[in-house]
Amino acid sequence: MRTARAARSVSRGFTLLEMLVVLVIIGLIAGLVGPRLFSKVDSSKVQTAGVQIKLLRGAVET
Repeated sequence: MRTARAARSVSRGFTLLEMLVVLVIIGLIAGLVGPRLFSKVDSSKVQTAGVQIKLLRGAVET
């Protein structure tokens, strides 16, 4: 009876090593995707500012 209970308790949950591996994988993905995402946001802000400048220039000239 004791051995069955001991075997069951060993297989529960995640080990520290498994959690560290998952955290490293998530960190690598964030490191690769993050800069690309932020560069897209920056370029869209530049485009938005350009459109706003054109609209303001048109409003001032009329």
